[in-house]
Amino acid sequence: IINKDMGQSSVSISFRGFSNVDPRRHHKNLLMRILGNSASSRLYELLREKHHLAYTVGIGGSDDSDAGFCSIITCVEEKNIQKALNVIFEELRHLLADGITDEELERAKNKRLSAYLFGLENWHGLAEGIADELLMTGKIIPIEDEIAEIRSTTKENVMNVASYIFSDKPKINILTKSL
Repeated sequence: IINKDMGQSSVSISFRGFSNVDPRRHHKNLLMRILGNSASSRLYELLREKHHLAYTVGIGGSDDSDAGFCSIITCVEEKNIQKALNVIFEELRHLLADGITDEELERAKNKRLSAYLFGLENWHGLAEGIADELLMTGKIIPIEDEIAEIRSTTKENVMNVASYIFSDKPKINILTKSL
C-alpha cells in the first residue's frame, strides 16, 4: 500500500504469466479478454455495471523474452477497495470452478483476431510486430500461423492457463490516500 492524495484508489492484482515465446500466451490473451479487456468482460460487468464500484477495469501485463505477468487493474473509491477485491477474487473462484462459455470464447477470439488484423493494416504496427518477433524469438511467425493458433484455441486451453496463472500467490498493490 502506497499513500498518495488521489481522487480514486488504484488497485493492481498481479499473477505470473508467460514469456513471449510460450505458445500459451495466445490462450492467456483470450483469457484476459474474457475477464477484463472490454465492456463485455466479466470483471467490467461485475465491478462497473452490477456493483457500481469502478469506472475502469482492465487486465494488462507483459510477455517478455524470459517471463511475463498478468495484472487485474481497477480504480475505486477508497471505501470500496475491500469490496472490489472480494468481487474480483470471487469471480476468479467462479471462473476456476465453472469455466468459460462457448460464447465467451468465440467473442474473445473474434476480438483478438480483429485487433491483430487491424494492427497489420498500419505499416508501422506491422514493422514493429515483425521486429519484436525477430528480436525475441529469432524468427518471423507467419500471419496465417498466428490466426490459426487463435482460432484453434479451446475452452480447455484457456482453463489450463487460468489454473496456472491464478494458482500463483497474488501480489496486491494499492495506491490510495490514507489506508
